[in-house]
Amino acid sequence: DMAPSDPWERLLVNGLARDFQHMRLDFLRRRANRKAGPVAAVEHWLSSRAASVSQFRSMIGRAQLHTPVAPAVLAQIAIQARNLLER
Repeated sequence: DMAPSDPWERLLVNGLARDFQHMRLDFLRRRANRKAGPVAAVEHWLSSRAASVSQFRSMIGRAQLHTPVAPAVLAQIAIQARNLLER
């Protein structure tokens, strides 16, 4: 659970939570329009970007070692997630 005491950090964390949700929904919406269906489209996307996804997951794993995760770390993860999902 992340509940920063600083009001600016709370705003950042809440904004990042919304950003992650929007990124996820946008990603799925883009994949849902594929002829093969959304599941096959996502699986194809994952397999075609396996190295990048692995690198991203590694970064997530490193971040999870530091609990609670700092808001600045979440912001960096959001940037990396956006870059990965938009490829």
